[in-house]
Order: sequence, then C-alpha cells, then structure tokens
Amino acid sequence: MDCYLQQPICKTEMLPIKIALEALSLIGIILPEHPSKLQVMLALWKTRLALAFKENEQLIALPAMIDNNKISAMNILSKVTTAAYITNPPLFFIITIKQIN
Repeated sequence: MDCYLQQPICKTEMLPIKIALEALSLIGIILPEHPSKLQVMLALWKTRLALAFKENEQLIALPAMIDNNKISAMNILSKVTTAAYITNPPLFFIITIKQIN
C-alpha cells in the first residue's frame, strides 16, 4: 500500500487519498472524502475543547502509543497529508485534526 500512497501528486489525482481513506475505514476510522466547512469547524472545536483544560506537562507526559491500529492510522495519515493539502484542503484539516486527537 505504501507505493500507492506515495505516488506523484497531481491536482486531480485522488487515488492515494481514496486508498488511504479505504484503509482507514478497515481499521474503524471513518473520514469524509470531501468534508464541508461545517465538518472542519466542528472537528476543530471538538479538538480545542478537548485540549482547553490540558496543561503542556500533561500532554508531554502522555504514554507512548502502543495500539497497532492507531500506529497504522498515524502512518497512513502522515503519508497522505501532502496529497490532501494540494488536492483537498478541507480533508487536510480533518487529517491534521485527527492526528492531534
């Protein structure tokens, strides 16, 4: 799958993103292919609310990620971040917010 996710990025090429979204859905992470502004804003506000009462020390002290599904999801998300930024900016924001959460 890595070779498909790292294909050259073209403004009209959505194949790596579609493959990534399908792979994520197999491990239980559902992301909209074309998120609306409302979806982006809601995701941003949920993240802001979740982080609002956290101190930097609490975030630094979080344990290392050991769940293989979450590690796989982070790897997939990081591989398509650039493609999403170029071809689908609202999805880029959703991906970035998902990585933070």
